[in-house]
Amino acid sequence: MKLSKFILEQSQGDKVVLKQLLTGTVISLSETDYREIASGDFSRLDADVVADLLDCKFLIEGDENEQFKQEFASWWQQTNFMTLFIAPTNNCNFDCVYCYEDGIDRSLTMSDLTVNKVIDWVRTYLVINKGIEVLDLIFHGGEPTLHKKVIRKFLVCIAAICESHQVRLITSIVTNGALLDDSLASLLAQYNLHRVQLTLDGFREVHDVRRPFKNGKGSYDIILANMKNLLEKNYLDEVFLRVNIDEGNLDSVVDFLLFLANDPVLAGGIRLSLGVVTPTSGCNGHTSGAQQYVVSSRLKTASDTDTYLDILGTARDLGFEITDEFMVGPWCAARHPHAWLIGPLGEVYKCAGDLGRHERSVGTVDGGTDASGLYALSEGRLDGCLQSDCALVPVCGGGCLFDHRSEPGSACRKEFLTAINCGLMMNQAK
Repeated sequence: MKLSKFILEQSQGDKVVLKQLLTGTVISLSETDYREIASGDFSRLDADVVADLLDCKFLIEGDENEQFKQEFASWWQQTNFMTLFIAPTNNCNFDCVYCYEDGIDRSLTMSDLTVNKVIDWVRTYLVINKGIEVLDLIFHGGEPTLHKKVIRKFLVCIAAICESHQVRLITSIVTNGALLDDSLASLLAQYNLHRVQLTLDGFREVHDVRRPFKNGKGSYDIILANMKNLLEKNYLDEVFLRVNIDEGNLDSVVDFLLFLANDPVLAGGIRLSLGVVTPTSGCNGHTSGAQQYVVSSRLKTASDTDTYLDILGTARDLGFEITDEFMVGPWCAARHPHAWLIGPLGEVYKCAGDLGRHERSVGTVDGGTDASGLYALSEGRLDGCLQSDCALVPVCGGGCLFDHRSEPGSACRKEFLTAINCGLMMNQAK
């Protein structure tokens, strides 16, 4: 019996706050008790306390690496659900300053022939994989709403396929929101609309600089109106709203959150995601907007991290549901056997970030798929991090596979993840 490796610790007076990242449990121990436990001395602990620590996995028996890999594999091997991203087009009507898709061919749009091939692929996939009970159909891009006709056809046809196979269909869309008008929203709502993800980076004067239309016009007012329409018409209970945070909007985000929390339509209808822009690489010789942007604007200093944590705390105080862990991809779709993204040419990817990077394709809808190389990379990264005894493995899973393939050896974000997760832990302990 020994102390788990997957623990964050933070001193708090004469106490030590501990978080088991695998279970999410937070406890507080005296400094003396913690040091004795860490040294393997359990003589002063009651049997009931030891049992509780074992139950919450603060104390472990056996090979912890193998136990984690088995738990990770049990998720990876779940076969009753399928996540299918479809990108009807690579094109986008925005010119975001931190775009990670720079360099991909923006002219590609899914043809009727390819649409039919994708529909046939889905039908065959469900015949072969009879254990699938739920299919989450997610429209992605580029900007998927630029190709509404294709969205409509996929909804009708895939819904019919799911019904014939007794598979429950849920639908989602990741969109900038500018073209998500009432007609499209009402259409999606007819097909068990589960999630809409939009992005607003703050008030008009902030957001419109960062996420304008290609013609330079602002997008804030249109997105806000479309987001409110989703909630006012009860097309879904809540909108997933991403706010990308960096030095450019740190000082104004809190006021924006106050606005959201006090708006009579938006209050209670927002699932908030406070993201951090990372230097995602471009392709085809292009440096991505994300790479260029974060050189001057990413969160770099300890004070930045503290400010970000203060923002998270404020969001929680305002009633927004905030994650208790900051993760970078242990449970990402690229690792799951029934998660795929299909691009406008019918090319198949495992990672949504790979769209348009054809060298990252794992096959086509009419030519078969092979994702074994990506799965091997995932397993290798996980093994390496476990062998290094890093406490963060449950929240990183070896790190983002997109980053590891783009910039091998430079993707570890241990310092940032430790600082953020320790701060979140102390918020939980309050």
